Amino acid sequence: MKWLLFIVCGLAALSDTIERRIPNFWLMAWFLTGMLLSGTAWPDFCSPEAFLCRIPSLGRIAARAGSEAGILCYLFRAAAVFLILHPLWKLRVIGAGDVKLCCIMGAWMGTAAFAGCFFCSLISGGAMAFLQMVRYHIIFQRFSYFLAWFRRCISQNQWIVYLKPEEADKRNTIPFSAALLLGYTLWMMIS
Repeated sequence: MKWLLFIVCGLAALSDTIERRIPNFWLMAWFLTGMLLSGTAWPDFCSPEAFLCRIPSLGRIAARAGSEAGILCYLFRAAAVFLILHPLWKLRVIGAGDVKLCCIMGAWMGTAAFAGCFFCSLISGGAMAFLQMVRYHIIFQRFSYFLAWFRRCISQNQWIVYLKPEEADKRNTIPFSAALLLGYTLWMMIS
């Protein structure tokens, strides 16, 4: 399952890097695939199979009831990731395709594993963004933009959209799915 998710992340990163979008039908296909495989996916703390399969006599019962419980836990994990990342999408800090990919990753991996993977992805994304700013010689410009945005949020006492769609171009943004792929690779190496 780990390698299958690696392929999903790799294809998403490739699509996002080339086209700057991840197709919805493709993400939905992988989401449904994960839901069908949810009985065999990594156990998570909310998965009844993770607890019940440790008890040999209850393992057979868990196998019969595992599909319904596995699907419910799968959907719960995806919903939890969506609820956490939705505000970042509303502020235009992260793209909608990236949020959907994170939901798939969180549902497949489990919440605790995804938290570690997402942390690695944030570090990777920060490094990618810094290298891009160095490449285009826009370090001062981007930090000035961030500080101005932060001041506007404070002065208006509310969160404001960070980057408007017309301002987003290849110089100002990175394909975050590539950072998710790097973060997932790092997570696989250290876990």
